[in-house]
Amino acid sequence: YYQCKMRERNKGLFAASQNINRDVATHTRQNSGGTRHGYECAEERDYYPYWHPSPWKDVAVLVSNTSRCPYYRAESQNVKNKGLCFHKNNNTVIDEYSNPTKCNNRSQSEPGEWRELGAFGIEPPFCGLAPWSRDNHLGNTYGGFSAQYNWTLPDIEQQRCVFRIRYNITTADYDAWNPAVNSSLNDRDGLKIGIKGGYPFNDDPTVDFGAGVDLKLSIDTSQFGRTFQDRSHTFEIRKRPTNVSNNTVIYNVNVRGKRGNIVQTFPGTEYDFVPQRLELSEKDLVHYQWTGSNSNPNNNAGQGKAGTDRSNIVQFADAAANLPLSLEETTMLPESVRTTAAFSRQYGGENSELDDSLPYMDLGLQSAPSNGVYQYGSSRNNNFSNRGQKATMIVTQFQSRSATLTRSGGNVEIPGLARLTFMENALSQDTVVTVAQKKSTELPSNLEAPASDEAISSIYELTPHGQQFSEPVEVAFPALKSDGSEGSFYMLKASGPEATFWEHVEGQVSKEGWIKANVTSFSYFVVIEGGVPIVAVVLGSLGGVLLIAGIAAGFYYRNNPGAWDEHKSKVFGKKGGLGGHGVSALC
Repeated sequence: YYQCKMRERNKGLFAASQNINRDVATHTRQNSGGTRHGYECAEERDYYPYWHPSPWKDVAVLVSNTSRCPYYRAESQNVKNKGLCFHKNNNTVIDEYSNPTKCNNRSQSEPGEWRELGAFGIEPPFCGLAPWSRDNHLGNTYGGFSAQYNWTLPDIEQQRCVFRIRYNITTADYDAWNPAVNSSLNDRDGLKIGIKGGYPFNDDPTVDFGAGVDLKLSIDTSQFGRTFQDRSHTFEIRKRPTNVSNNTVIYNVNVRGKRGNIVQTFPGTEYDFVPQRLELSEKDLVHYQWTGSNSNPNNNAGQGKAGTDRSNIVQFADAAANLPLSLEETTMLPESVRTTAAFSRQYGGENSELDDSLPYMDLGLQSAPSNGVYQYGSSRNNNFSNRGQKATMIVTQFQSRSATLTRSGGNVEIPGLARLTFMENALSQDTVVTVAQKKSTELPSNLEAPASDEAISSIYELTPHGQQFSEPVEVAFPALKSDGSEGSFYMLKASGPEATFWEHVEGQVSKEGWIKANVTSFSYFVVIEGGVPIVAVVLGSLGGVLLIAGIAAGFYYRNNPGAWDEHKSKVFGKKGGLGGHGVSALC
C-alpha cells in the first residue's frame, strides 16, 4: 500500500469527466478522491491485468469475449515478469516511478534502474466464458443456481490465504478496448469522446432528446466501466493427506449465507449449502466443513439464540420432505460421524437448536456413500415457507457433465477429473457438449482399452462425435500417479464409434499436474503412463515411410519381438492398428 500511495498513477488512462485530484495510484477514475479501503491499491483493484507487481495470484478470468483469453493469460503475473524502479546505488525501491522510461532516465546523481522481479512461476489463469446472469438478480443463472466456478485448490501448505473476486461492468457507449480511448479524450464537458447523438459524457447530463424534449440521464462517468471487489476472510489451505491418493477427488461441502430473512441478508443470501447439488463418484471423498458466527445483528430473523448462526446435517427421505430421517435411518454419512453432523460437535447443554454447539464444524474427510441420490439439510435453519437450507448429493459409479454451448464458447468440466474449454467461434451453432467417464466394456466393440497397468485415468467419451470444430478445443485431464511419483504421461485418442485403434495426441503436462492438448474433434480419450513406442508408420494412401526411424525401430523390435507384441496390444488394441488409412507397419 505504501508503494501504491507513493507511485505515480498511470496518466494515460481514460478518466472521462472525472477530476482526479492527485497523481498517485491510490486515485483513479473510479476513486478520484482517493478514499482508502484497508491496504488495497485502488489502481491495482480497478485495472486488470495490472502493470506492477501484485501479491495476488490469478486463478481464473471469466469473460464475455473469449477471443481476449490469450491476452489475459499472457499478461498475468503468474507467467509474466512485473517490474519496479530501484535506486542503482543502494538497491532501495524508488516508489514514485511507474514505468521503465522514467525510472531509467532519472538524474545521474540519483540513478534509477527498472528491474523485473520475476513471475510467480505457476500456470496462467484459467480463462473461459462467464456464465450468463439476469440483470439485477445478483448472480442467478440458467437452472436457477448461482453462477459459479469450480476451483481446484493447489496442493500447498498455506495458513493465511485470502480469496478475491472482482467483476467489471463496461458500457457500450464508447469503445473501451480501442487504444485511442485514452487520456487525450478526458474533459470535464464530456464532448471529446464523441458519444453518438452528440450527447455530453459527463455526470447526470440533461440532453436534447428531440421535439423540444429534454431528458435528464442518470450517468456517473466514474462508474461507466466499473470494477467491484469482494474479499474473503482468511482461510488455510492444507496439503493433501499422505494416505489419500493423488488421483482421488476431494469435494468441499460448505455453507454460505447468514442469519436473517431475504431483506435482512441482502445483498448476501440466506443459508445455503455449497454446492447445492453435488455429483460425485463412489471413489471420491467429501470434506464437510463450515464456520458459523456469534456476531449477527440480534434482530435478524432466524432460529436459535439471537445473533448466532449454526448449521448441521440431517438426511431427508425426499427433497420436498421437511421431517428428517433418524440417526439409524441415515445412510449418506458413516455411522461414526452421524451424531457429530446432527449436533454440530456438541452433545451437552441445550442443543435442540445447536445453541451450545461450536460455530466451526469439521467432519473431516468422508468417503462418498454408495450409488444413489441423497437429500439433506439443516434442522435448525430449514424453516418451511420462510427459508430452506437443503441440498442434493448424487453418487454414481461413473460421472458425466453436459452443457449447451454457443458460438461464444464456454467450459464443460467434471471437477478434478476432466475439463473442456471452447474458445469463441469454435462452434458454429448451439451444441450440447458432454464429457463422460466410461467403463472399458462400453467402448466400441473393435476398440480395446489400454492395459490397466498403463492407464492412469478413466476412459472419457467426449461428444458430439465426428463434429469438426472451427477453432481448437482444449481438453485436459489429471496426469498424476496415485503415489505422487514422477512419470511420463501421454494422451491417447480414438477417432470415434467406429474406431479400431488409439492414436497419440500431442499434449503438455502443466505444473499443476494436468495434461492438456488442443483438438479439433471429439471421441474417446485416455491418459497413459510411459512412452508411445511409435517410430515409423506407413501411411497407406500417401505411401510415406520414415526410413531412418523405421530402420532403428526394426533393429529394436527384431531383437525384442516380445516388446512389439506387448506395445501393440496394450496401446493400440489387438483388433486394430495405427493410422487413418488402415495400413500400419514397422520396418
